[in-house]
Amino acid sequence: MYLAEKVNVAENIFRKEKVTMDDQGDYFAEVNSIKSNITKVTVDVTGETPETLLQIVADVNVLFRQRTGRNQTLSPRNRILLFMLLLRSYPSYHMLSVIFDVSVSTIKDEMHACIPIFEETYSRLIRWPSLDEWQDLQGGWGKLPFAVGAIDGTSTEIYRPIPEPQEQYYSGHRQYHCIHTQVVTSNEGRICYVECGFPGHQNDAQKYMLMRNIGQQLPFPDELFLLGDKIYQNRHPVLTPYTRQ
Repeated sequence: MYLAEKVNVAENIFRKEKVTMDDQGDYFAEVNSIKSNITKVTVDVTGETPETLLQIVADVNVLFRQRTGRNQTLSPRNRILLFMLLLRSYPSYHMLSVIFDVSVSTIKDEMHACIPIFEETYSRLIRWPSLDEWQDLQGGWGKLPFAVGAIDGTSTEIYRPIPEPQEQYYSGHRQYHCIHTQVVTSNEGRICYVECGFPGHQNDAQKYMLMRNIGQQLPFPDELFLLGDKIYQNRHPVLTPYTRQ
């Protein structure tokens, strides 16, 4: 059964009325087992549960209908599943073509349609706080009252680039080609800033020097700090663990 079909099965299961063991014997346990297995699969390959996938469909479906103006080969649910699967697991277009039983060109068209719609729908959720908002976050981490957030990098594995010099994207530390992203979060766990596209050969400190300056381009209070790991320079606004040096 295709993963997309499994999610459809999950949706139908979630909509059923609850039944008791007395009424239906082992049916209730079987349904819960199916739900658990489907949830694990979807979380592993998309980073989302069946419930959150359906919420994403509801969030973006209006824009999809407005922008496309024609019948799509994939259903709204499968279109979202396709996009989340690519972001999380990064299979090839040919593999996605097999999974969803459509042509490679359809996969490309769907991906190009998804990107601007997802950006328009969710970019508002990522916002750099004002100086006053940063000040209000003081004390959120009890033992570090002046630390109001954290900064770190993450890597996304990619296929070996063809047009670009591939060595720029190769991470010797991770042993694969990738692009890097820098993420700033508040001490409440809210994502405040994302900057991506750094070649894989760079470390977090090098990427930090290339991103927009925190304190000038991104206003930040002089007396507050962002926590970072020891690869960053221990210099305001980043506070790192003490080292022997």
